[in-house]
Amino acid sequence: MTGLRRSLAFSFIERYAASLINLAMTAALARLMSPDEIGVFVIGGTVVLLGEVLRDFGASAYLIQAREVTSDGVRTTFTMTFILSALIAATLLATAGPIAAFYGDPRLAPVLKITTAGFMLGPFINPVLALLRRSMAFDKVALINTIGGCANFAAAVGLALAGFGYRSLAMAYVVATLAT
Repeated sequence: MTGLRRSLAFSFIERYAASLINLAMTAALARLMSPDEIGVFVIGGTVVLLGEVLRDFGASAYLIQAREVTSDGVRTTFTMTFILSALIAATLLATAGPIAAFYGDPRLAPVLKITTAGFMLGPFINPVLALLRRSMAFDKVALINTIGGCANFAAAVGLALAGFGYRSLAMAYVVATLAT
């Protein structure tokens, strides 16, 4: 198989493996947790997802699309991503209480605080994944993301079975980020 076909095949595998893992996790958690508990994480996860969008700020696209990537460029990208992550994480931690109050659910504050730990690992992951995508090493990207997805699934289901309820998904996010 040629390099391009191989890369496309692994990109396809990654996308659909992630979808299948998430579908299985959703089905399992729907039996283990109440919709109310899942909803708490969905709100908190959405807030953190907005932070992830702001954090990337084109850094991954730069690393993938630049004509030439130097070690200085990679270090600068990491530094900027880390600084943005720290600022966003500090904002999330400072506003966890007010966000929970806005939604009228105090359980949201610990979810935001837990997911912030996983969020802070992003600067160590995103540049590496971008460089792998740049070199079309989609087999490695697929493996890394599949391992992260499996870790998320195992942690979420295990923690839900252990009785961690609404915190299960937040802690599983941290575990998945560590695995990635």
